[in-house]
Amino acid sequence: MSETKELILCWSGAGLRVGRKVYSVGYRIQIACHRGIVLDHDTFAIKLLEIGQGPASHRYTGCVAVFLNSLLLTDA
Repeated sequence: MSETKELILCWSGAGLRVGRKVYSVGYRIQIACHRGIVLDHDTFAIKLLEIGQGPASHRYTGCVAVFLNSLLLTDA
């Protein structure tokens, strides 16, 4: 049951992103406490190249984080 809920939330988050043109590849965004550059996005997930902790940090950590689109509806 929870898998179906997560799938519906991912599709809804993707619909929100596409419908409102919130961001695209190359944009700097923050999801929950993670900041980064959008490397890729699709129906289910967002890939970010992470930027260091804190609002004054502008250095890349070198880590690529993957977030489900459902976070756009819950934690963003």
